[in-house]
Amino acid sequence: MRKIGKAGVLVGIIVLTSLLYIVYIAETFVEVPYLSAFDFLHIAEHYYQGTLTLSDFINSYTEHGMLGANIIFFINVVLFRFSVAFEEVINVINTVVFCVVCVYLSSKGDNSDGKILNKAMFYLMTIVMSAFAFGPMQQGLSGMDMQVRLGMLFSFLILVYYDKVLHSCKDKKNIGKTMLIILVGTNVFGTIYSFSAIPVSCCIVIALWIKNRKIDFSEFIIMLFWAICSVGYFFEYKLIGYGNVNSGNISPSIIDMLKSPYELARGALIYSASFVIGSAPYYDGLIPVKTYALVGILVFFVIVASIICFFWAKMYEKTWLPLFMIGYAYFVWFLASASRWNTGAKEGVWLINEWYWVHTRMASIATIWIIGYCFSYVKGIRKSILIIFMLCMVIPFIWGTVKQYKRAPGVKAYYANMQKYLYVDDQDYMPVENGTTPLRTSLEASMYAIDVMRKYRLSVYKYFDAYEGMMLLEDKPIDAFKYSEQE
Repeated sequence: MRKIGKAGVLVGIIVLTSLLYIVYIAETFVEVPYLSAFDFLHIAEHYYQGTLTLSDFINSYTEHGMLGANIIFFINVVLFRFSVAFEEVINVINTVVFCVVCVYLSSKGDNSDGKILNKAMFYLMTIVMSAFAFGPMQQGLSGMDMQVRLGMLFSFLILVYYDKVLHSCKDKKNIGKTMLIILVGTNVFGTIYSFSAIPVSCCIVIALWIKNRKIDFSEFIIMLFWAICSVGYFFEYKLIGYGNVNSGNISPSIIDMLKSPYELARGALIYSASFVIGSAPYYDGLIPVKTYALVGILVFFVIVASIICFFWAKMYEKTWLPLFMIGYAYFVWFLASASRWNTGAKEGVWLINEWYWVHTRMASIATIWIIGYCFSYVKGIRKSILIIFMLCMVIPFIWGTVKQYKRAPGVKAYYANMQKYLYVDDQDYMPVENGTTPLRTSLEASMYAIDVMRKYRLSVYKYFDAYEGMMLLEDKPIDAFKYSEQE
């Protein structure tokens, strides 16, 4: 009965948090493609013209490969004539899958004494931190952001399967699955941030080889295959696709970063703070950047303490995954800082950006997972300390999430206002400020996107034929204002 009750609690929490997540999206959703979503439209145009080729799918958005997102967009066009809502559904499924896998693995590796009351909070917070990562610009889940989120999910799955290999699951079937997920996760849904999964996992594997004084053949084959797929990622987009994979001038930025250790450390702390409070408090003017850095000190301390607990409890005997997840989150910070050091990351504000918040969930969940795992190992004051660590992560997260949810009406109004610019058919009437239209891209890109959507009746133009027909009376256009006056 206890196991049935525990499973029921977990399923109930997953359903509840998923519904709340969907409610938030519904509260902010407006059918309005913009920014990177416009980069997909060449696929639609070439499809309707009958000139679609492989290179149309293998293009990149700055340093991010877009193959997986392009395939999803093509399916979207064929089935739904490009509906942003379809991409929102994909991201809900993404979040739920990530949440379910996290809960399953944490419960499977649970070392508790079976007291459901003690463990309920742990599972609740794990799921909440998985599914409640509301983004200030939730509408931005389309386009490049959809690929980034899918890339994070597949990076996580790669680490899950690789962790199984490290814990003696070395049969051919499991190795084959691991290599397949690496191929798909890197060369189909991979982005530049997908490479954040490699450094810590490789370091741990090499450390194990040194400790055991031998190289495990299965682990070596997988690492070699991962390296080949990583190199293939750059060749894939550089040689086949028309896009251009770039590094955002990472090499010069790394040198500049090393010359500025204070700004580098501050950026890491600000990024750490966003693990729990997100970006809404900053956007709403509630917390300045300096306070983010102070919160980051607390969060970073808790994460370091959890890593110590990880080794103290010998959690690595069951799984390396929490360490992989923390390493992934911080290497995303490194790549984001390196590629944008001279365009905002140096000041730290860029690292509060909602685009990176999705990656921070990895470290937050890993930290809670470790604390929950170690909870049954300790008694007395040590147990109280772990509870304090848990609350240091959970209370700020709940506060940040509430602040984020309260922004929903404003977020929806922002996109509703943006939508009207999708109907501008003359570039002379399209506002441009600092080279950017209200659709957050160049005038040329905005007008091209509007032209394609109108021509092929996509997205907001899906029912435009009926609208135009309604606006005709005896084959003459109705003057809406004159008609109102006559009435």
